[in-house]
Amino acid sequence: MIKEFVRRKAIISAVQFTGDNHQECMTFVDGNFDNTLSYPNIIMLDMTVEVEMWDYLLYDELGRINVMHPDEFEFIYQDASLENVECTGSVWPEMQSNWIV
Repeated sequence: MIKEFVRRKAIISAVQFTGDNHQECMTFVDGNFDNTLSYPNIIMLDMTVEVEMWDYLLYDELGRINVMHPDEFEFIYQDASLENVECTGSVWPEMQSNWIV
């Protein structure tokens, strides 16, 4: 049976790469980057992903690091500090100290 599903609402952590915040992004991903290439990149699971200007780096609801284009990010997420944001909780607490990458 085909059903429709709604994404659960949860608070995630993210930073947008602006070109002048390279160190902040490297700190955010906690060593999961590869500086041997000629472009900013993040190591996700078993692959390296190029980070383009204005991309968002985020830890998703399961604590996995991700790189997302601004249009996609802003469609899915909104600033948690804004009024009327409903949320069922934060990233799984047991994963916050041991991010899965």
